[in-house]
This record gives sequence, C-alpha cells and structure tokens, in this order.
Amino acid sequence: MVLLEIMDKLKSNLGSNYSGMAWECIVQVAIILRMLESHWFSVEFLDLAPCGVQPDLVFATLPDECDSLNGARKVINKMIKTCTKPTLIYVNSANASYPSVECFAIYTANGVVADAKTKGFQMKSSDAKPRHPIDENILNCGALLIRGRVKTKGPRAPIAGWTYMSSAQVRDFIGNSLVLGMPRDWLQDP
Repeated sequence: MVLLEIMDKLKSNLGSNYSGMAWECIVQVAIILRMLESHWFSVEFLDLAPCGVQPDLVFATLPDECDSLNGARKVINKMIKTCTKPTLIYVNSANASYPSVECFAIYTANGVVADAKTKGFQMKSSDAKPRHPIDENILNCGALLIRGRVKTKGPRAPIAGWTYMSSAQVRDFIGNSLVLGMPRDWLQDP
C-alpha cells in the first residue's frame, strides 16, 4: 500500500516541470528497493540491518495528525514492539509540512525499542541543506540528505547528525532503473 501511494504521487508529479515531490518519490522507491534487497539477499542496509540477516519488512505511513519527531517516535515505538524477529520498518510521512525528514528506516533485531536503530531521510531537488540538527535521541543513526541537482563542488560543513550523499553515492543508491526517470543533468558531478 505504501509503495502504491508513493508511485501515485510520483505519477502525478512527473511532467514537463520536474518537481521536488517527484525527486522525493524516486528516492523513497529506492529506499524501499534497498530494503527489499536486504530482505531477499541478506545484505546490509545503510548500517541498520547487518549483512547475513534476512529481516522481515514492515511498511507504514504516519497518521496525518502526527506532525513532530516526538509524535513520530511514539508511533514508531509501537511498531517496533510488535516485532518478534529481525525487522526493517519503512515509515513514510503523509504530512507535507512534516519537520526535518520525509521518511524513516528502522531496524530492530528483537522488538526492543532501546536496541532499535532509526535513520531519517530528507530529499532535496536542489543544493538546499537541512536547517536543523538531528535529535539523536529520536534518530539514533542520524539522517541522510539525498539531493538531486547538486550545483556546487567540494565539501560542505554538515549540520549535526546529517550525512550528505555525493552525486556518485546518490547514483549508486538510486540504481540504474530509477536513474532513467530523472533529468539527466541532475546527477552529473559539478
């Protein structure tokens, strides 16, 4: 259901003017495909799920009224507690004005909240960067900024808790199939 919602959003946002929403959808599909890869082939997923584990998968969307990281954490904690074996959880934010991150990936080996690993994702179609540091009590594995059209070259001083993917890392993460749906100039190194 979550993947279908993302694909519908992608379809409605593709057109002559490529939107930031379309980029967000492409990255979300890539995240889900990487989670499926971890499930099917027991490969590591972004320092969350270890290699050699074949995690179960759970996909969910936060309720519309959930509009803060603390609110998201409460919903995610409930999901974690239902897991009895290694599980990767993908949680999408339905709220367009959601602060900081658009989606989450969580790994739990045993359903214990204190042991779960949580990473947030923010997608930007431009050179923009996050405005706020990450609350490590909520996103204990930090957050990834995945930008499409990076116009500047050289290192940036990242905001605390954020990791910025390079153009090459984004190309690798997105994969060959999804790269075809993007404007050609977006992933060229500056």
